[in-house]
Amino acid sequence: MIRYYLGALYPAKEIVEERLRSREGYTPMILDVGTGSGAWAVDMGLKFPHSEVIGLDIVPPVLRDGNLPSNCRFEIDDCNLSFTHWVNTFDFVHARSVDTAIHDFPTFLYNMAQIMRPGAVLVVGSGLPHFFDENGQPHPDVEEGEEG
Repeated sequence: MIRYYLGALYPAKEIVEERLRSREGYTPMILDVGTGSGAWAVDMGLKFPHSEVIGLDIVPPVLRDGNLPSNCRFEIDDCNLSFTHWVNTFDFVHARSVDTAIHDFPTFLYNMAQIMRPGAVLVVGSGLPHFFDENGQPHPDVEEGEEG
């Protein structure tokens, strides 16, 4: 869905691609917080084969075809805990639709800032789904038990 709206795996395409560009003697690090299915992390691993991508979630992902790029791995962890083992590690941190899992958002953002290298990019995104009928008109919001 994000690819459809943005035309890419991430917003600010030029900024992200400059940060993750291939450089001799340097491995860009990417973290996907709340990786879910792992699809975004795998796609980033394929797009940036010179990088290292880590997908993080409280449960292991179920990969869509079982193929995992060699530069991509998954770790099981709780994003509400501190990440002192990753201080100053990542060039790009992606956290999409994790807001319902975060207990203390200011602390979460502080922890994300701690694990980012100078000049790193943080993308945090969330949204509410909207449903449309066959004519492209939005369905009205209805409460349980209401006719709709």
